[in-house]
Amino acid sequence: MLVKPNAQEIAGAQVFLRALGADYKSRTMVKAVIAWFRQESGSIAKVYYNNPFNIRKGVASPYSSGIRDGGFLKFATMSKGFGAAAIVLQRVGPGYGYGTVITAAKSGNPGRFLAAVALSGWDESHYGVDMNHREQAFTTINHLRALYNQIPLPVL
Repeated sequence: MLVKPNAQEIAGAQVFLRALGADYKSRTMVKAVIAWFRQESGSIAKVYYNNPFNIRKGVASPYSSGIRDGGFLKFATMSKGFGAAAIVLQRVGPGYGYGTVITAAKSGNPGRFLAAVALSGWDESHYGVDMNHREQAFTTINHLRALYNQIPLPVL
């Protein structure tokens, strides 16, 4: 079932992209960030404490309004939660492949961006990609790519 991006998802994705210095007016990149968010949280209704990417205590902690069970951060608004994901990518950097994620976001290529996220250290399961077969990140084996294909382009 295709679920159109809602205003809160679009606004959050734009905050994230703007914080990285990427084109926040690109409908395909906004859609890519929404696909990543939906893979992490499911939907806006399932987000706890405005933490759409399930960020744990660490570099984004100073931007949070506390910590909930399991070490997950709480944010005052959904926009702050989306922005915190950009902060994590920027501050943790290359050790986890996050520099590649940022570069891919700035490239404006949603496929490259979603592959970079899958190949990074963000998700332990790499969104279904076998790290011995990294080329899978560019196919629908990558859960992010599969989900991206199911989301209609947002209206900005």
